[in-house]
Amino acid sequence: MSLEYRSDRASGLTVTVAEGRITVDDVRRYIEDIVADPTTNDCDELVVLRDVDLKEFSGHDVRNLAQHASKISPEQAFRTAIVAPCDADFGLLRMFEVFRNRPEGKLVVFRDLGSAQAWLGLEKLPDWLDE
Repeated sequence: MSLEYRSDRASGLTVTVAEGRITVDDVRRYIEDIVADPTTNDCDELVVLRDVDLKEFSGHDVRNLAQHASKISPEQAFRTAIVAPCDADFGLLRMFEVFRNRPEGKLVVFRDLGSAQAWLGLEKLPDWLDE
């Protein structure tokens, strides 16, 4: 499992890369960690899924995680772009987008990195994202 993020306050961007088998508990911990981390405050967020295994997740799990995120994370001005190229992952994360209940246009799921980059208005992605 790998769900790691890096935040760059200068650029106003937090990037998370998810790889491998991800559990519901992993995501819950990630949400709690990123909300508690002051370096991520007011930063737009880019979440990139790479060869993830989300088979453990049910619709109920997705709803509970979205409600948990809504409860512990006050609404702020930042935007979140999630990149999920796999059809099944895209569907689960679209459910999360709906259940998260953020204001229109604050959380969007994309199938490709280029679209997410354009939506966030990023001229360039961090070099380390190619690693």
